[in-house]
Amino acid sequence: MTLLERLDAIAGRGRADASELALLLDALGAPTKAEQRRAAETLAALAHAGQDVRALLERGLGDDSARRRWGAAYACSLVGATPPRCVAVLLEALGSDDGDVRWAAATIIRSLPPDPTIMADLRTLVRAPGPVQRKMALYCLRDLAVRAEGLEAEVMVSLEDDDAAVRLAALSAVVALAEDRAAAARAVAARLDDRDAGVRRAAAAALGRLGATDAHAVQALRRVLDAGDPALARAASRSLEMLGKSEPARR
Repeated sequence: MTLLERLDAIAGRGRADASELALLLDALGAPTKAEQRRAAETLAALAHAGQDVRALLERGLGDDSARRRWGAAYACSLVGATPPRCVAVLLEALGSDDGDVRWAAATIIRSLPPDPTIMADLRTLVRAPGPVQRKMALYCLRDLAVRAEGLEAEVMVSLEDDDAAVRLAALSAVVALAEDRAAAARAVAARLDDRDAGVRRAAAAALGRLGATDAHAVQALRRVLDAGDPALARAASRSLEMLGKSEPARR
């Protein structure tokens, strides 16, 4: 019997003995995502059937293996329990090398009830040493859309991050979180001269979504219409149209 078949059998019974619980704990760190996911789903099935799996989940969350910790955190989200240790593992997972894990963790964080502690942790991660965590923290803050004193300024600082992917995330977060839209537009307009082409184009698009007709930003958009980058010119033209400052289409 394969591991998946054993997990299905346990879920079908809705009850696990001590040896099967040990198997489930081990499977939370299984080498394949299918097995790891099924282990989490089986634990959720047991919990919904009335078996107390909290101690097992706590053991998984404190495991030495990052993969097993993540499996336990994912299982917690299915069970509907997110103890502090689970939140810590979710925040850790934002820096995972596995994009699926990063975005799954972000999705779970986004689904959690508003919590000042989580917001504070995400704001700390915006200054983390690793660019992946900085990027993901910005996307989480964008999606949570919770205003907090000083947050807007912190996101603005990330517009000048050394990593292009972080600057892209910051542009997205600024559009969602900025309250002083004119000041945000001026900061975003500076990214029209970014060294990364993707950031330049994203900045042009963001200016339209900000909806602020700041004279400096409008002038900057008009300037890049002739920058020799057709994609940038299209993004700038669309934003000028959104702002009611449209120019003739450039081809």
